[in-house]
Amino acid sequence: MNYINIFTLLLKTFNYFEKRRKLQLIFNLTLLIINAIFELITISMTLSLFSVMTKPDELVRNKFLDLFFGSHYYQDLNSQIYFVSFTFIVLVLISTSLRLFNLKFSTYLAQNIGTDFCSLAFKSFLNQDYNYHIDKNSSDVISTINLNIDGSITAIDSFFQLISSLLISVSILFGLYSIDERITFISVVLISSIYFSINTYSRRVFVFNSKKLVKLQPYRLRFIQEGLGAIREVILYNLQNYYIKNFDYYDRDIRKRMAKNAFIIGSIRFILEGFILLLLAFLVLFIFRNNNGYTDFAVLATFAVAAQKLLPSMQTIYRMWSNLLQKKYQLIDTLEIFGKSKNKFYETINFDFFNHSISFENLKYRYPSSENDILNSLNFSIFKGECIGIIGKSGSGKTTLVEIIMTLLTPTEGKMFVDEISIFEKLNNKYLNTWRKYLSHVPQDIFISDSNFVENIAFGIPFKDVDMKKIKQVSKDAQLDKFIEGLPKKYYTNLGEGGSKLSGGQRQRIAIARALYRDAKIIILDEATSSLDIGTENEIFSLVKELKGKLTFVIVAHRIKTLSICDRIFKIKSGNLEDILMPDELSNVFD
Repeated sequence: MNYINIFTLLLKTFNYFEKRRKLQLIFNLTLLIINAIFELITISMTLSLFSVMTKPDELVRNKFLDLFFGSHYYQDLNSQIYFVSFTFIVLVLISTSLRLFNLKFSTYLAQNIGTDFCSLAFKSFLNQDYNYHIDKNSSDVISTINLNIDGSITAIDSFFQLISSLLISVSILFGLYSIDERITFISVVLISSIYFSINTYSRRVFVFNSKKLVKLQPYRLRFIQEGLGAIREVILYNLQNYYIKNFDYYDRDIRKRMAKNAFIIGSIRFILEGFILLLLAFLVLFIFRNNNGYTDFAVLATFAVAAQKLLPSMQTIYRMWSNLLQKKYQLIDTLEIFGKSKNKFYETINFDFFNHSISFENLKYRYPSSENDILNSLNFSIFKGECIGIIGKSGSGKTTLVEIIMTLLTPTEGKMFVDEISIFEKLNNKYLNTWRKYLSHVPQDIFISDSNFVENIAFGIPFKDVDMKKIKQVSKDAQLDKFIEGLPKKYYTNLGEGGSKLSGGQRQRIAIARALYRDAKIIILDEATSSLDIGTENEIFSLVKELKGKLTFVIVAHRIKTLSICDRIFKIKSGNLEDILMPDELSNVFD
């Protein structure tokens, strides 16, 4: 059953190959067949070479070589020696060159497929709906792209090498069979018995360990991510031993299983080497007995050379088959990710959006894992140029509402209109993608990449396409220019991982500059200043006051005073729009 499952999984992966990869696979298979044919001819020519060396008084006849050379080399003895020797040299050079070329082509092909698959998996993850990412642990995603995809590529590469080694082994055995049927048959039976015995045991071990490794890898990665991501808390609370101990537990288990797999794979080499030496000794006795005490050196030497060529191929067959068994569950995980891949179209249209308002009509939302609505029949409008506040306790639904405005979540019921266009209609994907261009989100934890001001403000735009004049203008509008100009490297100063070299207020200003660079019409400040001190928060909102009217602001906040700059404040309670307040009514509202 395992055999069928593995090859079925491999066939399914081929469905995700690009057209050019499929053509390259056909070319690779053709190379393998040609290579096998040359190995067959080389083995047959080996017998002729040893025969002219050991029986100079007899002209050698080789039925297999007759098919390729006819009777051209059955001339005088000297001509035969030169012909056989020269032909043998040419065949060895061609065969060796073909195997090297085939190895290089197969290796590069496997890695190119690896890039294709990693990109496809990354695309699949990025194209999932926001709900998917809420429930998905990032360590699972990274584990899939870094480990499970690599494991799948190892399986595909192993399959190529398995086919190559099988073809070569069969061609060598076929050549030996044309020399002596009985010895070849007995050798095949004995070697197959050894393989079957080892494989019966190892198959169970490999499949079990494969399943366990797929489950263990994300845990190891999780403790690395959490330990480094919360390094301040780790140092402050002396949690180093906690993370080290957990990492060590999973890493040790992983490596123990990998070591067991490696031992089983490596042991076959020594078993086969010893077995083939015993087989050669048996062969000497067999030939000696059947030739009345005379050992046919040419046949014996040919079988010895064949064994020397056959042994690496057989070891490769076992090793590659073992790889396939070990990577079974990584293949399953990879195919599950590919099966979720969505072909999303990000086409936008040249359309003048948001001339009047955003309106909500009987808006409801329920999370897939919940039985209750988090938003209940909301009906209200936000007008262009307004500064709207949204207030409510944790769990009231205000963040969910904001995520619907940003189209990260799709309403369970109801509609959202921008002017007269229903954004979430299935036929309106072009409008939805165009609407997203109008939005910019400023959360509490701003994402800052480990690069400079330019790349962080023009986030996601290729460096060569950045408009430096615009970068400087939006930095000035965000009141960030004086700080940047005072730095030695100015706009090309590295900000550190997560903006570690910046204050909270500076990170918020970068987010606002980023929004201005993108020409966003609506800026959503989602608890953006809740972690800032009062002085810095006032500076940020003085900046918002200057931009107010030119842009539309939606401000989500806990602090009542924060919303004093708003034109209207929506109070959300238990998913309902409880009240719409004016700034002078805030004194009657409590957090």
